[in-house]
Amino acid sequence: MSRLRPVLAALLLIALAGQAVLAGEPAGQAERMIVVLRSGANVGAAVLRAEREVGARVEGRFGAALRGYVARLSPGQVRALRRQADVVAVVADELFPAGETLTGQTTPTGISRIFATRSPAIKIDGIDDAVDADVAIFDTGIDPTHPDLRVAGGYNCTSTNRADWGDEMWHGSHVAGTVGAIDNDIGAVGVAPGVRLWSVRVLNSSGAGYLSWWLCGLDWIAAQRDPKDTSRPLIEVVNMSLTASGSDDHACGTVNGDLFHQAICRVTGLGITVVAAAANDAASASRRRPAAYDEVITVSALADTDGKPGGTGGHRCYDWGSYDVDDTFADFSNYGHDVDLIAPGKCIWSTSRNGGYTTSSGTSMAAPHVTGAAALYLASRPGAPPAEVRWALRYLANKDWRTSTDPDGVPDPLLDVSRLGRLGDFAPSASLPPDGLLANEDGATYAIPLALGRGTDFIEPVSLSLAAVPAPVGAVLSTSAALYAPASTATVTITVPPATPAGTYTVVVRAAYRSLRVHDVQIPVVVENEPPIASAPKAAFVTGTQTGHTTVPIRLRWAAASDQSRIVAYDLGEVGADGTLVLASLGESARSADRRVSIGTRHTYAVRASDIAGNTGDWAAAAALRVSVTAESGTGTSRSSGWARYSSTRALGGSALYATRAGAWLRYRFTGSAVALVGARGPTRGTAAIYVDGAYVRTVDAYAPSASGRWILFARRLDPTRTHVIELRLKGTWGRPRFDVDGFLVLRT
Repeated sequence: MSRLRPVLAALLLIALAGQAVLAGEPAGQAERMIVVLRSGANVGAAVLRAEREVGARVEGRFGAALRGYVARLSPGQVRALRRQADVVAVVADELFPAGETLTGQTTPTGISRIFATRSPAIKIDGIDDAVDADVAIFDTGIDPTHPDLRVAGGYNCTSTNRADWGDEMWHGSHVAGTVGAIDNDIGAVGVAPGVRLWSVRVLNSSGAGYLSWWLCGLDWIAAQRDPKDTSRPLIEVVNMSLTASGSDDHACGTVNGDLFHQAICRVTGLGITVVAAAANDAASASRRRPAAYDEVITVSALADTDGKPGGTGGHRCYDWGSYDVDDTFADFSNYGHDVDLIAPGKCIWSTSRNGGYTTSSGTSMAAPHVTGAAALYLASRPGAPPAEVRWALRYLANKDWRTSTDPDGVPDPLLDVSRLGRLGDFAPSASLPPDGLLANEDGATYAIPLALGRGTDFIEPVSLSLAAVPAPVGAVLSTSAALYAPASTATVTITVPPATPAGTYTVVVRAAYRSLRVHDVQIPVVVENEPPIASAPKAAFVTGTQTGHTTVPIRLRWAAASDQSRIVAYDLGEVGADGTLVLASLGESARSADRRVSIGTRHTYAVRASDIAGNTGDWAAAAALRVSVTAESGTGTSRSSGWARYSSTRALGGSALYATRAGAWLRYRFTGSAVALVGARGPTRGTAAIYVDGAYVRTVDAYAPSASGRWILFARRLDPTRTHVIELRLKGTWGRPRFDVDGFLVLRT
């Protein structure tokens, strides 16, 4: 087990390593230069021309992340090349010394601290269930024969032998193990166990590397295509646990001429997520590349000693010249607004060269935790863009660490994969009124809430679009932006223009998480222009009501209106010389209304209905009606003996009859649509049997606690085309044998 210990010794080794690289350079004025070609230029033809015309010694070429080549050139050759039409720029290749490029020294794990053992996306149980994703380790290489790593292949940019991508240091192998060490019975386990690892060697055995090597690595990554779907890149995540001086011009390197930044933007533009270490200067990450770039996920380091939250792990790890306190911001880590996440980065146990294992510390060790988490996310969400991956990992992160130790005062969210599962689903729906969307010829506008119905395992952004809007109906969504969790609602505004033909129009809102989860919400809009048809009201007297001397209560009844949709209201009106006057607006269940009419006066009543769509039908008018009064001994009446008349102001006509003998009877012959028997009520009043047209109908009881007159004791609707006879016979009730009759009411049309 190798371990770099003293800081001074480490710095000396870095310095010597840098000298060794430089000492291997050829003498003379020729220097390594990067020739940048215009977009669309033929790289092969340009290389051939440079070799033939100016004698350039071309050592490598680029064609995907950028177009150009690297060559050793004298000042004269540089001037000659700059005059060529296809050449945009010729810039000096940069040497990134080992002291800048490597961001870790000795090693820990951190798998427990980010709750990888709880992630529903994986099951860390000693059984190799490989994560289906491809990760490039942009570093010193990977040990190709390590039994705990699934290395799919690689590319070497540090020499002309492209197949020599093995790790001749240890750094890349260590990073690779944190990302994806296999879940088996040996060594360590990674965040994304068994993920396919690709060694992109851009640093030499001392940890140093040229800019051209870095461009070469990005160029190779950009050129690799997924064999199952050549429209997609092969590599899904790139881990960059390396660094160089520099900053972000926030224009993808087009302002400050940063070729490395330009290449990274092309790579991320292909949909490849790049994770970068924040570097170990205990300073702002904005001074370091690629950490400063907006396009990458930048990771700072947490000092964790026990793999648990709570800060109770004590001082167990001496590295970088100190003991960090458990659950604090690592004292060596860079910080600042460029940092997206923090992850364990001190004393991380992982794989090393020659099949071994070791521990190391640094943001180099923190970054691969995030890279592994990104691979977990992408395994079930292939094609998720880098911005979404960054958002998801930050959304799932926690702040359960000693955030007050973050030097910039803005605590970085701590990587947490405990809720990072396989892609779930959602069930969008529209909140419609109980009767749906109903419009009439006047048109309508509806604001319909849309609920995304996210499952507990679905956090992904949902995009809404209008999949179908049948003319002439219009529809507008409240947002055109993707809705990220926890956002779960939106609104679609549907407009039905006036004079839209009757029919059903279905607006379809499509809710989609890319092409992986697509659901349509159908919103039918029914346009109904047919008004409801109401029935004319029929009038009747109401038993148990009391008349006045000049007015009589009646009850108007009507049948339910007919319509294609639900009736929501009825209007009762009275027809007069100036049209129909609305007397009452009634609810959807109304089938009757009580009115008082003047005796002897003609009245014409009508009913109309309105439906849920807003259509109002025509008035349905009944024939004019008139109430007439026949006194107790008036025309058409006859009676047995035993009746006596008396005068009373409480009587309907000023006088009334009464009898006390059982069997006494009183008859009235009439024509009309309704008849009513009017009499007095009181504590001494008894009962009488009622017969209509010779048939017994019912027995009425005139008892009441107190005496009063003009009560409708019995009422009945009849065939208005026939002559009818109503008869009452006293029952002779014991204790209250008396029965009074004021007269009869007849309703005629």
